Amino acid sequence: MLNEYIILIILIAGVLYMLVGIKYKILIALFVMSSCFGLVEHIVHGIDLWDVGIVMLLIVYGQLWLSNNRKPVEKPLYEGILIVFIGWMLIEFAWSLFHYPIVPTIKAARQLLLGYMTYFVFVSFFKSRDYDLDPFFRVFFRVTFFFVILFLAATALHIQDLHSLSRDYEGVTRTLPVFINYAFLFTWLLLVRYFSGEKLSIAERVYLVLMVIVIMLTYTRSLYFAVAIIFCMTLSVLARDGKLQLTRLMIFSIISCLAFALMFSTGKLDKMISRTMTGLELISGEVGQNAVERKKLDNTYTGRIDIIKERFAMVLRYNPLMGYGFVHDDIAHNQLKLRPRSGSIRPEKYDYKYTDRFQLTIYSADVTWGNILINTGITGFVILMVFIISISVTQLKRYYNGGEMYYYQCAFFLQIIYIIISTLSSDAMNGNVQIFCLFLAGYTVCLKDQKKFIKEHRTFGEYEPPPVYSH
Repeated sequence: MLNEYIILIILIAGVLYMLVGIKYKILIALFVMSSCFGLVEHIVHGIDLWDVGIVMLLIVYGQLWLSNNRKPVEKPLYEGILIVFIGWMLIEFAWSLFHYPIVPTIKAARQLLLGYMTYFVFVSFFKSRDYDLDPFFRVFFRVTFFFVILFLAATALHIQDLHSLSRDYEGVTRTLPVFINYAFLFTWLLLVRYFSGEKLSIAERVYLVLMVIVIMLTYTRSLYFAVAIIFCMTLSVLARDGKLQLTRLMIFSIISCLAFALMFSTGKLDKMISRTMTGLELISGEVGQNAVERKKLDNTYTGRIDIIKERFAMVLRYNPLMGYGFVHDDIAHNQLKLRPRSGSIRPEKYDYKYTDRFQLTIYSADVTWGNILINTGITGFVILMVFIISISVTQLKRYYNGGEMYYYQCAFFLQIIYIIISTLSSDAMNGNVQIFCLFLAGYTVCLKDQKKFIKEHRTFGEYEPPPVYSH
């Protein structure tokens, strides 16, 4: 139970929160929802910090809704499909209330349902005439930069903080920072500007170097592959728009080759290369290990496929249209007697370090799509797929210009695609959905601002964007 001192601290923090500006309210809310970027556990004194953050965002939305000072922003195709998906989840929620107890149903639904609704909070903020997208993300960049440095310092000192995941696996310690998605956004933004011929400040160059180290230290195959795909997409998007500077690409390639050759000669890349090669061998089916080791490695990829296949079969047997709705894992296990053979361990029931007898949850942290099938059925699964396709269609039909919003829009799109790719190896669009919605909202506003820029600047090259970090 909360004692009087904790209640007093919460009240004081609430008062201070109401006194700060809306920009900082959103930053604080996102910070809290991400477990303070890993500084604390996601549950503190029995309170889930994500729930605290969503209340903060609802307060912001109330303030923005009362304001009439809004810029007109067109609704792209994907926004309409997102509304359909949210509408379907509301139907699923109502259906679930008739089948399951109220409190567990709310617990199971809140992050997915409210998470996707945060898109409208961020869009309302960015389209307000009182606030601009660029100053907001400049502050966000400084905060992220600080935590990148803090993460690397903690890793060097073997302090197991600032990690959403930190555990030994196949001879390496995998460390994934909680704020990795925010950090990648600014990585793509700076790379887009660099390869377009824009000048980067010293701090921005340092940030890119530090992010390379962060990526290497994750020792995560799926992340390596996703980063490689997005890097190639960065070059292809710029080439398609005629913005890619070949001189910059050559300089980058030479410096990268020299740096990697130096690290390879000193053995610093051995673990990373080993992890990457095992991933490539698994994909190609040419792993030369014994049967036991092969089965262990196969679980990384085939295990995720098995989760999706099993959940699909479960939904087909139970209710293809609705799935299981927002069923809490305890209800699924105790009342519905669901016993999945693939998935994540129920950590609140067993400690995998001390026992080899597990119960598996119907929800998995290793892949998004099985969870979507359980919650929304095949109907929701199809709607979400159409939603993702519509984002790509919008990007192909987008307006091009040479203004600052072009760089932001490219960065948002690249990070959205990164998160979509990550759904095959995490619950990226099922948990902490507010991160995805923040980037999508930024992308939406950039589309409108680009159209406005085209009307005001008939020739390209008239505008040089300021650096993300400046003194």
